[in-house]
Order: sequence, then C-alpha cells, then structure tokens
Amino acid sequence: MQLSSGNENGWAQSRFKNNDVEKVIWGNFDNSTNSRLFYSDGTSTVQLTDSSVYKDFIMANDGYTIWRHDFTSLYLYDGINPPQLIFDSLQCENMYLADGSIGFHGFRVDAGNNINQAWLYKIDEANLIQLTNDTADGITNTFTLVDGNYACWFRDSSNISMLMLYDGNTKSRLTDSSVYNEFSFVNGKIVWSESINNVYQIMLYDVTTQIKTQITNSVTDSYRPATDGSKIVWFESNPSVLLMWYYDIATNKAHKVARFNPTAARWLWLSNGKIAFPINGEVCVYDGNTISQLTNTAPSNLNLEPYVDNDIVVWNKNNFEPNNLHYGQIFRGKLHPHVSFDADNIVGNNPFTVSFKNNSFQGVQSYFWDFGDGQTSTEKNPVHVYQTPGVYSVTLTVEGLAGSSSEKKINLIRVNQTTSSEESSSLFPKEFKLYQNYPNPFNPTTNFGFRIGDFGLVSLKVYDILGREVATLVNEEKPAGDYEVKFSAEGGSASGGDAGKLASGIYIYQLRAGSFIESKVFHLIK
Repeated sequence: MQLSSGNENGWAQSRFKNNDVEKVIWGNFDNSTNSRLFYSDGTSTVQLTDSSVYKDFIMANDGYTIWRHDFTSLYLYDGINPPQLIFDSLQCENMYLADGSIGFHGFRVDAGNNINQAWLYKIDEANLIQLTNDTADGITNTFTLVDGNYACWFRDSSNISMLMLYDGNTKSRLTDSSVYNEFSFVNGKIVWSESINNVYQIMLYDVTTQIKTQITNSVTDSYRPATDGSKIVWFESNPSVLLMWYYDIATNKAHKVARFNPTAARWLWLSNGKIAFPINGEVCVYDGNTISQLTNTAPSNLNLEPYVDNDIVVWNKNNFEPNNLHYGQIFRGKLHPHVSFDADNIVGNNPFTVSFKNNSFQGVQSYFWDFGDGQTSTEKNPVHVYQTPGVYSVTLTVEGLAGSSSEKKINLIRVNQTTSSEESSSLFPKEFKLYQNYPNPFNPTTNFGFRIGDFGLVSLKVYDILGREVATLVNEEKPAGDYEVKFSAEGGSASGGDAGKLASGIYIYQLRAGSFIESKVFHLIK
C-alpha cells in the first residue's frame, strides 16, 4: 500500500526504524530542502509539520515518534495529541526511542564547546539526564541506545573505543577491548562487535543476569549486530559480499542466511525474529527459516530502507532519478502467513509418537494443529502420541496480521496395532505400495514412504527426467512392513540419498520389490 504522495519522500539522516507496527512517519521534500512530516496510523494520514525548518533523525517505536527540529529541538508525538516540544537549545543527534525513554548524543548550545555528551530522557517523568560531562576534545560520546531506565552508549577516545552502561543508578564500562560503534539494545539484551585477539567477535550482555557471552569465534571480523532480545543477526566480513548470520539465544545455534551488502547508513532492526533488508533493489524478509521477496520492481524502481515491526513492513520505492537518490514513495505492507509442516516419522505401532516440525514462514504469529484423532495443539513444533490404530490426516492452520492459512495432509500418519510375539498379522493388508513424497515440491528435505507385502529384495532409486540414475536410497532385503526414507539436500541422509548436488527440476523415484514396480514424480526447488 502506497502511503505517500508527490515524488520526494524519505527519512533525512535517520538511522533507526520509522514505523511502529502500522504507524509510519516520513518526510516529503517536494519543492523544499526541508521536509513536511506526515504520519499514518494505519487508517488515515495527517500532516504534522510544515517545511519552514529542517527536520531529521526520525524514529518510531513503542507508541511514540520523535524527530529533531531545526537542529537544536526535539519533538515527540503520541499519535493523538499535538506534537510536543521536549527541549530546545540542545544540539541532538541520532535519537533512539524505546520503552518510555529517549537516548541521544549532543551538546547544549551554551556549553562553551561542541563535545558530544550522552543523554537520557524519561518521557513520563519529563526528566532529562546528562550521562557524561567530558571536557577533553579527544573524547566523543555517540549513539546512546536506551531500554527503560538503562542506557548504553559508544565512547571514543584517542586510545580506545568502548561501550558504557548506565543502569539507572551507576555508570560503568561494559567492554574490555575496542568495539565498533554499531550495536543493538533491545528487551534487556545488548549485542556488539568487540576485538578479541585482533578479530572482531559478536558479544552479548544480559542486563538482568549481568552475564557477558562471546557469541562468535570466527577467523574473520563480525560486526553490525542487531537483536530483538531472543535472536541476533550480524555480518561476517568477506572479500566482496558480506555474509549475514542468524543466531537463536535460547538454543545457542547459528546459521548462515544470505550474502549481500547492507545499506551503510541504516541500522538493522529485528522484530519477533524477523528482519527486512534489500537485495538487488528488492525488499526481502527473513523469519529464521525462509527468505521472502516482497517486491518486484527493480531495476526500474529500487526498493530501499525496509524495516519490519510485528509483521508490518515499510520501505521506500526509489524513483531512480539521479537527483533523488534516496527519495521516492513510502510503502507499507503486511506479511501474509504461509503454512508448511513435516513429520519426523509417519508409520509405526501404537502407542505411536510423532514429532511435527513447523516450516511455516513470513507473517505467522499463532499455530493450531489438528492431529486427526480428536486431539489438537497450539505449540509451534508439537510432539503427539497416537494411541489407537488407524490412518490419520493432519491439519495445521497458521494465523498472522494479514489472515490465516491452512495445510491438510491426507492420511499422513499410519498407526499399526501392536501385536504379541506369536502374531505376525498387521492391521493393514499385505500389499506393495509407493506413496507420494512429502513435501513436494521440496527444499531441502523430502520423505519417501512405501509398503512391502513380503520379504524380499527391495530397491528405491531416484532418476532425472532423462532416466539417468542419480541416487540409490534402498538396495537390500527387507521384511514385510511400512518404511520411510528421507532424501536430503543438506548433505545426505541415513539411507544414502543426497540431493545436495542436484539442480532444481523434475525427478522420478522408483520402487522395485520382486515383480512389483511403481514410479512417481517429484520436484526439487533450490
């Protein structure tokens, strides 16, 4: 949805996000070097200011929006009452807003010097706190991030750069070695890049437990981290293109996401495990599992400066005019939930335990599982026990801000009756059958299920569309029963299948058991 009008819209000198869920603030620069600020609450748009003076360093978060007015004044807007002047006669920069507080760096116009100090402003108390009072020209305080009563800022001197922490009462040095000036402070977690044995590593500090943890131990520099309090993203240096990493604080696991060069001026922002970024002029969102491309207008119109907040994405679609490099139209969109799931095993004797893996992505906020036996769950990745023999269809419904989506897998789970050692019969008839793989299309893994009616030599092989054998999954004698084989693009499987070297396309898998032969088609998408 396009929010702006005119031709030149954007965010002058802003480093942080400009949307608070559906609420968006931006500047219009048509016919003026000074912006007129506009604000949309999701249903209507209002003009907040005229273009009489310069306005920049815009941020929106936690129910408020802020901006600098004519270099020495700070304004606050709550979406209801008229914009409020917080202070004047204080040159302020890079204001950061979170949890009822504002952090920034700057100096009073009557201070007698232009040494940047760190500041904290508490909105409800209307209390402005000067955190530093340096007088030496060689010391600079910048980028003051806040989280309620806490403040963390970057301090640079001729000897070393460091992060300082204010806990509401005392100030202390947080870091031991030199640090990069781009860091993140959200929901009680601070992440930054610090030099450890001459390599910059990602560090984490929990203000509640006061525990500091080194996250990376790489041989190349890692920097530009961002966190939402539960996840962390950062970039690892590369000779040409940077590599983004994604880390789960709870599980202590990290994985690679994508290679691209982020916009230098804008700081990354994580929200509910999701991050938005531009790749080749298109807006992309990563949710911990899948990269979703939301736009398709490049190179005619480049989509820049995207931010996601609680499944609402805002970005600037550039007009691609040389004189308006960073200005265009402001767009807002909702992430639509996409549903997908797998099960680790689908055939067994009762009581039969099945672990379900949710692969849904993009704008998913809640889950509802129907296991087909009258039982349900709202967990993200549930484990369910089937007590009664039978064949069960499983349905997953996911919901987000933009609606819901469901997937039902017919006859997915097959539960046999547990028999005594003297019995050899099964709940199901003795037959041969090859089931359709799931998921299909797939990337990176899929499952092949089949049924063998009698003891004998069994083979399960994969062929390309020209009939050339590309993988052997099974080639051995097996007794009667139901089986399942995983075919993986992540480096092989226990049964010998490996799709890692296969190109995207159509493939055929074939089951042979005695005189029984059956083939089915499946799709690999990379």
